[in-house]
Amino acid sequence: MYRLIPFRHLLLVIGLTVVIGLTGSAALAQQTITRTYTIDAPGEMMMINEFGGMIILKDSAVTVEMIMPPGNRPDQYKDFDFLAGDVIVMANGSKITSVEMLQDVYDKTPVGEMIKLAISRDGKMMMRKFAKADPESMPKPVVMTRTNPGGGGGADLALAGVGILLSAKDGKLSVGSLVNAIMPKFDGATPQTGDVILKVQGEDYDSPEAFAEIFGKIKTGETVTLVLGRNSEELTTSFARPNPKEVEIYKQ
Repeated sequence: MYRLIPFRHLLLVIGLTVVIGLTGSAALAQQTITRTYTIDAPGEMMMINEFGGMIILKDSAVTVEMIMPPGNRPDQYKDFDFLAGDVIVMANGSKITSVEMLQDVYDKTPVGEMIKLAISRDGKMMMRKFAKADPESMPKPVVMTRTNPGGGGGADLALAGVGILLSAKDGKLSVGSLVNAIMPKFDGATPQTGDVILKVQGEDYDSPEAFAEIFGKIKTGETVTLVLGRNSEELTTSFARPNPKEVEIYKQ
């Protein structure tokens, strides 16, 4: 089941090293796109995982803001004709004037049944339909949010497959956001928002780039050990490094 993202500011990084994207696609591993969106109020964005579509309220219209390329979607949805800019007017016979209404229609549709959408594209009305997939059988969407984009202007580092977005300050990295759904099993302390990473693999570092270099040498399946600073305490945590192994540093 997909939920609206109730944050005023939303940072999205699309791809396997991501904040949003369909996992399990080699094509995505070769491409990372960074976009920043400002959501004006709660309940104005949702994801439709079947075709990797991000739906937002834009100029008072429920609009397709982004959709994954056909080659990056599950096979049964590769030919679904949906484009960025399409406006969703109706869903299963109900007029759609908000993202909440579309989410409600989606949630109430049983798995396997058709969701029928009336859309407006370049002033022309057309119908589109797709079968609602079983969420358990679909690639998982990964959505990471934070409420203070741009604060401090430093580099951020996303630990791919770990569900942690780190924020840089004074050469050190702190935990900015967490995606609990994809976080691995931790041995020791579980990272929390605000934790400062003091060491990685027992080594000090003085920049996000230095951290990424150390982290990048750790092979998939090997143990990652972090020393965290939390409320004047030093805590240790470790976990097996998952796939994918890319670590992306990006500037806002």
